[in-house]
Amino acid sequence: MKVQANLNRTLGQQLKTVVPKNKPAFKSAYTPRSYKEVRDLGNAVYRNSKGMQNWLMSLYLHSGETLNNCVTAFGTAVVAPIFIAFNPISKEDLKSKEYTALRQPISAIITLGTQLLVMKNYNNWIDSHAAFLGADEMDLSAKPPITVLKPRVKEEYKAYKAQCIRDGVLPQKRSEWIDERILQLQDEAYYDQLKKLRATMDINTISMKDIVKPSDVEQMKNVVFKKVLREKFNFTDEDLALFEDYKEFKSKGKKLIKAKQLDATLINDAIQAKAEDLAIKELEEAIAMEAKVKFSSSKLLKEMISEFEKGKLKIRDKYKLTNDAEANHKAVEAIEKEIKELSKTIYDNKLKSLQAEYDAIISKAEEAKTEAEKITEYAYNKIFKAGSIENIKFHGDTLEDAVRSVKIKKWLNTRINKAEAKLKGWKDRSGVLVGLAILPIACGILNWAYPRIMEKCFPGLCASKKQKTAALQSADKINNEKEVKEAK
Repeated sequence: MKVQANLNRTLGQQLKTVVPKNKPAFKSAYTPRSYKEVRDLGNAVYRNSKGMQNWLMSLYLHSGETLNNCVTAFGTAVVAPIFIAFNPISKEDLKSKEYTALRQPISAIITLGTQLLVMKNYNNWIDSHAAFLGADEMDLSAKPPITVLKPRVKEEYKAYKAQCIRDGVLPQKRSEWIDERILQLQDEAYYDQLKKLRATMDINTISMKDIVKPSDVEQMKNVVFKKVLREKFNFTDEDLALFEDYKEFKSKGKKLIKAKQLDATLINDAIQAKAEDLAIKELEEAIAMEAKVKFSSSKLLKEMISEFEKGKLKIRDKYKLTNDAEANHKAVEAIEKEIKELSKTIYDNKLKSLQAEYDAIISKAEEAKTEAEKITEYAYNKIFKAGSIENIKFHGDTLEDAVRSVKIKKWLNTRINKAEAKLKGWKDRSGVLVGLAILPIACGILNWAYPRIMEKCFPGLCASKKQKTAALQSADKINNEKEVKEAK
């Protein structure tokens, strides 16, 4: 079952749509959910998760080179000393083993401190590059990374808190305010760039391959791989029964491919091409449906704006401005109030006029609805969720304008997703090299600091270690002298 939550102002119903088993895991038809809604839904799940779920989600959100370094440092500082100090195989005395064991946590602290300092600045530099320099494959100017925005937002919070003190109100919790402000700035960057692209971008330069998400192609491989293997490479149903999905085929099908004397690269390329074609076809259908919905909502918006403009003229004609400044001020206030009330009235009346048709549509089973009915349902939801005339977005005077608007938005979303993946991959690969490069520095600091820290914090162990070392040197000296005498 796939649940599609539909807004219903009067009934608050939730409709369930059954997805056939032979369909892909993702919804091919248009699903009326905006970029912001998806983002906010994910954040809401994280904020409201508890216990182990919250902990696991935190690990996922903060995964990367820094987390790996912290885990390694924890193992070095906590686990390694136990095995060294209580190693039954070592013939050293307990004091000597303790002295050696204490080197591990000191090493972990120095190494981690060096890595975090260098890696933090290195990652921030890369994030800044992605946000401002516009490198094509890692261009995140439409969604600046958190590390780029956070310093600015922290300064803004100081000003916000000072204003709250002056106004005598309690400021919002710092972490919550900063998180919300960062999302607000990312939204502003996203919609600013989207507006510019819609005004200037040539739709003919956009290929469907640039819009389709790589994740959708990967999911579609699960749908097509058996058909491709059966039709193009003569795999039998008995052969295909061995594999649950494409991932399992890639990992476990190598012997079978070799036994059939086939080229694995050729097979994977054929599956890739078929999956990409089908994913693009699904995307084209989704774009067409979404464009029809947005064109419908735009027509409704035009109707409301036309009525609103006529109403504003009538309101202004009611009030005659004079040379009396005070009277003019009151008149302007009255005009603004009536215009605001007019906007709300027109908006509410439009929803009421659509309500009966909407209620009739959502009472039907999903598979029984016509395309026109789905368009009406989704357009109503878009207008309802906007909350006012001012918040409804206009997508053009024609269906072609709406298609262009939708394509550009999807192109931008896919571009952001690919840029984030590229940035993460670059960080992971280059981070290993940077980490290796700073190891000699960390080792040099450790060799200089370790004996001094031990002398300061553990003088007893140092004295024992020196005695042990002196005894060994003395024994070596005696043995050397003995060997020299025997040689003579």
